[in-house]
Formats: sequence, C-alpha cells, structure tokens
Amino acid sequence: MKFFKEHTLPKRRIKFDTYDIHKLCSFLYGYFVIENKEVNDDALVKRINKLRGGNYYITVFAAVAWFAFYPSETLKAQDTVFHYNPWLTSYYHVNEPSSELHLDTSITHFNRYNPVEDSFGYLHTGHLGAAAAPMFYKPPVDASFDIGFHQFNPYWRASDAVKFYDSRQPFTQVGYQQGTKVEVLGSFIHTQNILPQLSIGVDMNRYRTDGFYQRQVSKITNFDAFARYESQNGFYHANVAYVLNSLKVEENGGVENLDVFSDTSLLDKSTQPVLLDSAYVNWKSDVVFFQNAFDLGKKELVQKNDSVQYQKVVPELRLQHFFKWEKGGYRFKDAAIDSAFYSNIYVDSLLTRDTLSFTNYCNEFRLRVMERSVGLLRGMQADIYYRHDFYRINSLLGENQVQSGIGGLELHQSFLNDSTSNFQIDFHLMGQYSFFDYNAGDFHIDFKTDLHIATQNSVTFALQFSKNHPSFIQQNYLSNHFSWSNDFKPYQSSTATISWLEKKWRLKLAAQVFNVANYLYWNQSALPSQFSDMVNGYSFFLQKDFTLKGFHLDNEFQYQSFSNDTVFAYPQFIARNSFYFQNRLFKGALTSKMGFDVRYNTNYFAPAYMPETGQFYIQRNSLLSYYPVIDLFLTIQVKGVRAFIMLQHINKDLFASGYYAVYRSPMPDRAFKLGLEWRFWN
Repeated sequence: MKFFKEHTLPKRRIKFDTYDIHKLCSFLYGYFVIENKEVNDDALVKRINKLRGGNYYITVFAAVAWFAFYPSETLKAQDTVFHYNPWLTSYYHVNEPSSELHLDTSITHFNRYNPVEDSFGYLHTGHLGAAAAPMFYKPPVDASFDIGFHQFNPYWRASDAVKFYDSRQPFTQVGYQQGTKVEVLGSFIHTQNILPQLSIGVDMNRYRTDGFYQRQVSKITNFDAFARYESQNGFYHANVAYVLNSLKVEENGGVENLDVFSDTSLLDKSTQPVLLDSAYVNWKSDVVFFQNAFDLGKKELVQKNDSVQYQKVVPELRLQHFFKWEKGGYRFKDAAIDSAFYSNIYVDSLLTRDTLSFTNYCNEFRLRVMERSVGLLRGMQADIYYRHDFYRINSLLGENQVQSGIGGLELHQSFLNDSTSNFQIDFHLMGQYSFFDYNAGDFHIDFKTDLHIATQNSVTFALQFSKNHPSFIQQNYLSNHFSWSNDFKPYQSSTATISWLEKKWRLKLAAQVFNVANYLYWNQSALPSQFSDMVNGYSFFLQKDFTLKGFHLDNEFQYQSFSNDTVFAYPQFIARNSFYFQNRLFKGALTSKMGFDVRYNTNYFAPAYMPETGQFYIQRNSLLSYYPVIDLFLTIQVKGVRAFIMLQHINKDLFASGYYAVYRSPMPDRAFKLGLEWRFWN
C-alpha cells in the first residue's frame, strides 16, 4: 500500500502530498479504532480487531491524529493542495471580527524571542520572565479601572491579543527556543475549520529559565483555546475563548555585592549571595469571554464556484455584545524573612504570605455604523459603546467591591481624492468617560489625523488628553511589610505628537511633547507618592533603515528630556541598531540573514525593584553606567521553517564584565541561544 508519492505541481515539486497524509491518518484511525472498509487485507482486519480491544493510549493517539489532519469535504475535493501557503491562514482580533490579518512569514528580528528584548526601550531584572518596565514615559491609553500590577505585562496574553484563526487547511505551528542556563521557550498553535464557517484552535507558550544568579527560576504559561464562527451570509459573528496566564518567578531582591563585575575573584556568579533566599511571586489569571455581533446592511451576490451563488451582507450597521469573566490573583511568599531587607513587619514575623485576588465581570454593548455609499461620508465608521465592570477584590484589607461604567465613542472618517487617488486624509477620534464609583470623572480623548500622500508618505498629528485616578494598590494597601492609606488626586496628562513616515526611504520621524499634573510614582522608600507640580517633557524618535545590495542597517533612536529627572528617572538617549547581510540561496528556496544587534542607552539613575509590591521605584544610590551590548546572530528560512542561532552579549569583557539595568539586578552574561519554528498545512 503506497501512501506517499510525488506530485508535479506548477513550478514546484513536493515529495509529500497533503491529501496522502490525510489518507495515512485516516488509515491509522481505521487501523486502531474503527472498521476500515477500504482495507481488504484479511490479516490487517484481524489486527484491527485485535488492537481495537487493547491499547487505549494508541487508540487515543490515533483518534487525535485523525481529527487533526482529517480534511473537510471541500478540501478533499481539491485537485491541488499546496504544502506551504501562508495565505491559506488568516486571523482576527476580538474587537475587529471582520478585519483580516495574515501570518508574519518574514525572518526579520525572529531571533528576538524574548518579549521584553523584542520591545524597544525596555529594561528587566536580569532573565527571561523577570519583571520589566519601559525606559520612557507612556501616557494612559484609557479611563479604565486599574488594580496596579504591570511588571509582567510583556509576558501576559490579554483578551484583545487572542488570535482567532481562520484556515482553509488545518494549520499547526511548533516553536522551540533554548539558551544558556536552561532558558527554554516552547510554543504550539493548532487551528482548523471543522466547518466552512466554524474554526477552532489552541495557542500556547511555555517559558522556563534558571538564570545566571541564585533565585532566578521563572516559569510562565500562556494558553488559549478559541472558537470562531461567521455565518456564510456574513450576518452573524461569534468569538469565544478561554485564556490562561500563569507565572511563577523566584525573587532574589538583587545581589549583595555590587562589585560582582569589577571583582575578578568572583568567578562563579551562581554562588553569589543575594538579598532574598526564599521569596517568589505567583501571578495567575483565568479568563472566559464571549462576543457576538450582528451585521445589517445591503446584500450582494457572491460566486462561490461555477454552480453555486449566495448572498453576503455588506455591513452598514453592527450590533455587538462582549462578556468577560476573569478570576486572578497576585501572591508574594517569603519563608525566611530578612529584617535587613524589609523595613517593617505588620502581620507575621516568620512567614510572608501576601495575597490579592479578584474576580471581574465585564459587559460591553457596542453599536457600529459603517457608511459604504458614495459621497462625503464614504468610508465613515462610528462606534458608540458602554462597558460595565464589576470587581470583587480580596486582600488583607478585606473585601472591596468596585464598579466602573465607561461610555465611549470612536469615529473614523476617510477623505480620498478620486481624481488622482494619491491623497487621502484619515480622521480618528476616540473618547471615553467614566460615570461612577472608583473612576468617576475619569476620561480619555485621543484625536489623530493621518495625511497619506502618493501612498508612500504619511504625516500624522495626534493629541491625547486624559484624567485618571490612581491604581487600586496606590491608594490603599496592606501586606506583611507595607501599609499605607492615601488620598491621591487624579493625575492629568496631555500629549501632542507629530510623525512622518516615508516608506520609500524606510524612514520614520516623530516628535512628542507632554505635560503631567499630579504625577504618581514610587519613591525611594518603595512607597507610592504624588508630585504636585507640573512636569513637562519632550522626545524625538528616529527610525531609518539603510539598504545596499544585500547589506542592511536598521536603526532606532530616541532622545528624551524632562523638567524633573528625579520622578521621571529615564535615560536621555536610547538606541537599537541591527546590521546584517541578507541573501537568497538555492534559487530562492532558502533565505538567510547574518549580522548583529546593538543595544545602548546613556547612564542614569535606573530604578530599583521591590518584589513584594511588584513595583519599580526611584533610587539615587548608584548612577548605573552602560556600554553597547552586541548580539551576533544567523537566521534562516526555508518555506515554513524558520531557525536562528545567536550569541548574546558577545562583547562581554571587552568593555566591562557586565552591567546593571536595574539597581542590584545584573544583566545576563554571554549566552548561546538557538531557535526553530515549523509551520504545517495539512
């Protein structure tokens, strides 16, 4: 019986046809589970019957394999199936159920698998999974209620980040990255359309590292299972998902000896004493959400094939409802309290076990109007929505119930020069207002205008205004070592931004000015504090990519200045550069990229970190010095396979033996890393 054979396709030749794999999986399923009428061999039938009453695990495995690879009737009927075609798979986000996005098939910066290091201008406490924060001011983005824990945001999978896949063929993606000191990242995605309009899937990440120093073990899991349905006529959309985020990180409080890089006698960094010997943080969240939407509008005739036609709704009005249930908790535990590290003890002198847990119920109702007709309002889209959140928060202070009701308006309008089609203006307006309870009176307004010129250039003007109450833990908090009761005022922020994008020259320029009143920060005692005076600041951002034949130089620079550099403790200059040579080999079948990344920022009083509250705070004990950190890498791609090898911090001991990005938290030493990602359509 021949299951694998060669098929000649236009301009390509593959050894394994997808449908042959399907036949093999179907045969295995019949071999282990059911009577397969296509098997005529009496010996095979006897073996099927024998195994059917026997090995449970083999049966389950075969059933899963069959389910994963079994194609729909539509797919089986196709004469030609491509083994690798990323355009067969697209995805959507929950807030945009009809905005189609496609997979990233490039190898650009594929080696930056650490979410923190992939982001521009972020610092962390020394290892994969460690607490992280930006090195620049980030204005508020909405008027929502905020509990106050954000140190692990780069590793968190939020509800609006879940990808709802839609694939014409079963799609699987497997990824594996490994680095020195047991640094491992595993990822898995599988999705398939079990019906033409119904897709299901799972998406999972697992991080694990031991770190270079004591007490740096981190374990992080992101998982979501989803289902997406869209009726054939486009009238109804539904998304449902379960999302799990689980994080457990050991906290060492930093090293005792600040001379760990200058003292040549300190050879083994894994034995260096640290400030906390038994502390760890556990942060977990379970989320279930459901969204459904009804589209109303004109119907147009769609040709499915030569003989089948159907009517599809061109949406002009959308009614949408979103419901979310979330249960989460933040726990800090230290079984050996060090009186030298903690200034106070309020509950237990032997064991610290701080817990803040919450349950959130969220309902959002949204009405969207989409103007498709010809005229001045063509391309207009307007959203009106109301979101109600109910929180039940439990801590050492007891139970608190908080409600938040936010009304919002989003407006988008485009004006296009029909005569030349080389000039377009886009207006974006987003406004939010909080009506009652904890965030009563808070608001956020975001206005943006985009001018597109000749499809290659665009100029953007943006204004942001916001008023936000402090986070929940900034106002009132009780733990084993911290206690406060504050009555902070809402802080206000206004920001103006202008940017210019030139696609042909691969150039982006941006300038931003802002001012903040009643700014909230964490002072040198790791306590929340409010700065009553106005703080002004500005920044300039430049992104420019150079290309000469196969050589590339990608550059990102940011310069920033603040009227008060004590409460706004950020570096004046941040840079990231990537120099590499990209080439296509074997008649374009293999793409390679070899070069190095460079990261640098100027010296400044970088923050310290308090593990118990999960906050970065001001420190003025040490001006941390920096030097360019260089990562050497080689990245390749062959169809659906991407891989890289990298030597991180290759210049260690060239300028110095290491550096601090956070006070008392040394950055990793030289490390070898490799990664592989494989995509399957079958």
